[in-house]
Amino acid sequence: MLNGNDEAAKAETRDAAAWVLDRILQLLHPFMPFITEELWARMAEHAVPRRSMLMLSPWPDLSDCARTNMRATR
Repeated sequence: MLNGNDEAAKAETRDAAAWVLDRILQLLHPFMPFITEELWARMAEHAVPRRSMLMLSPWPDLSDCARTNMRATR
């Protein structure tokens, strides 16, 4: 997918991967605060700058994802 010529598909794949990685870092932060904070800051070097540190970011609300997934499986 990332090696193809479809730039829209590449951008969508990168955005989805970044979103998932952000949620993973937020969920892991209570257990591994120093590592996740460092990764959070390092990821911002290659993307949009962060508005705050990871420890100040809101807890992820994944309720919309669960509803969308339930509708898709019906």
